[in-house]
Amino acid sequence: MLKNIRLDDLTLDTKLGNGAFGEVFKSKISGSDTIYATKRLEKRKFMKNPKAYRYLENEINILNNISHENIVKLYNSDLQTTKYKYLITEYCNGGDLNGCLEKYKKEMKRPFNEEEVQYIMRQLVSGIKYLHVEKKILHRDLKLENILLQFDNEEDRLQKRILKAKIKIIDFGFARYYDDLVGSVLGSPMFMDPRILYRLAKVDHQQDFGYEEKADIYSLGVICYILLTGKPLFDVDNLNELVYITKKGEFQISADLSKETISFLNYMLRSDPKKRLDIEKLSRHKFITLDSQYFTKIDKTLLSDILKGSQLCFDLKKSCIGYLKGDIFEEPKQEISDDELNKDLVEKFNKLTLEPKPNQTDTDKKPDTDINNLDIEKLIWDSIDIINQDGMIIEPKLVPFIPGDDPKILLNEN
Repeated sequence: MLKNIRLDDLTLDTKLGNGAFGEVFKSKISGSDTIYATKRLEKRKFMKNPKAYRYLENEINILNNISHENIVKLYNSDLQTTKYKYLITEYCNGGDLNGCLEKYKKEMKRPFNEEEVQYIMRQLVSGIKYLHVEKKILHRDLKLENILLQFDNEEDRLQKRILKAKIKIIDFGFARYYDDLVGSVLGSPMFMDPRILYRLAKVDHQQDFGYEEKADIYSLGVICYILLTGKPLFDVDNLNELVYITKKGEFQISADLSKETISFLNYMLRSDPKKRLDIEKLSRHKFITLDSQYFTKIDKTLLSDILKGSQLCFDLKKSCIGYLKGDIFEEPKQEISDDELNKDLVEKFNKLTLEPKPNQTDTDKKPDTDINNLDIEKLIWDSIDIINQDGMIIEPKLVPFIPGDDPKILLNEN
């Protein structure tokens, strides 16, 4: 913290940007070579919007009580004049993640690769784990614009060496301690937990509405998806379309991604928060813990020849491959032994039934080879891995998917 400094000690240099309530500058403090970012906020604008001032006070209170390498530091919030209030924070020279991604796509002709996204997500997960587990704080507005990058030198920044960047989470105006959560609808719709989104659109008036930590997990999933694909999770023009397509639950993902990446996305982007991983389990997922060079690629030849040829439908409400009864991707209770777990899987596989794709007619081309029940059972066994020490069943080797509650799977062969 920068204490006992005077306004005369603060020098505002280059303007970094404008906000609704003021401006942000690169700045220096007398006697130090460190560069800071200083928000100069106009008090009169807050007088017209008392709620915004409460959000500012909330952000200051939270930032003064947290400290983590992946969360921006607030150094001083005491300086003010009759006209302005100043917030001196850590300076991040790489800009926000949204701007960085757009520049990266323009120059590299692609979004970030899996190694780069893993590097970013490891830091985000670390920061959110600190907030959720140690501080019991929910951010409630995680999005690309609220994540900054910091590079140690100008060359790394100019060359966009993502694997050299330090990730910093910012903007804690909407953040709340768990014991202070209320039912207000806050955040950015494109990154918003569907349960909160429906409330915002006034299509869900459930009595038990309220925020929980899984709302941040969904936002992390949207961020991860955009970093990997370079596209929004849902490409819509208005709130009504967003609500419709979220309820429809259709996602598109490339089969070029590894099964670890797809599984990671799967367990953040489930519409039902109870089916998402919490931050502690997410931090132990193979996408986070495994070196990306050991990620397992999907056999697209097998995808095309077997799954498409067999006319199987993919429907997560009924399950993954064909129409399995029950949800084989639910997390088992920890007390279940491996033998019991395998027995339960076998029982579900034995109930397998195949149904044609919707609108299939008798004139549709039939597969060149029949796939009997034994082959299907083997295919399903091959598509499942038991990962980590919790015995979590989440690894589809063959079918790339990101489920909401009950998505159809759209394979992107491009």
